[in-house]
Amino acid sequence: MKFQLQSLSYLFIAGLIGFTSCKKDDEDSKPVKVLPTSYTAKLVGAQSNAAGSFFSPKTGLVYFTGDSVNFVANSVDFSFAQTGSPITSPKFVSLSERKDEGLTRVTSIARLTNFSASTLTKAEFDTVGNVYVQNEVAGTLPTVTIAQSKVYEFTNAEGKSGLIYVSNYDAGSISAVTGLFTNGSVTIDVKFEK
Repeated sequence: MKFQLQSLSYLFIAGLIGFTSCKKDDEDSKPVKVLPTSYTAKLVGAQSNAAGSFFSPKTGLVYFTGDSVNFVANSVDFSFAQTGSPITSPKFVSLSERKDEGLTRVTSIARLTNFSASTLTKAEFDTVGNVYVQNEVAGTLPTVTIAQSKVYEFTNAEGKSGLIYVSNYDAGSISAVTGLFTNGSVTIDVKFEK
């Protein structure tokens, strides 16, 4: 009887160890959440601002019109501008639309990027994974009027998607020549599909 109880004890302990190790293996095999490529606090200037007006979610860099020879290689996908008269609106503008918007700093690069306003909050934007950006984000128009503390979606010429959070919008000052605001800037955080 003693031998049987001791054997049962060993079997019980072995079963617990096996169960525990299986549970640990299951936890270790959970897929790791892949995060999109991310950039924070990027300053992009409007058409009369000293900062560059063009952004690449591939490199995370802000570019000037004079850099346009490298825009395709660097996947420069969107620009910032202030358009309209007599009231000027801040916008993200596809490179292909800058001329039609009557903007300076126009390039011959006709890359089309489409934008949409997103319903994501800043907290959701901060925690979004690559699968969401890849499958749920889609831009629909080549320009979008923006506002501070809002999230915007975009899809570039290659069909890759991203999100832009406007952390700050500075309208700049009124131009003595045009009477319009054209030297403002935005500070953005960007998440881009890997």
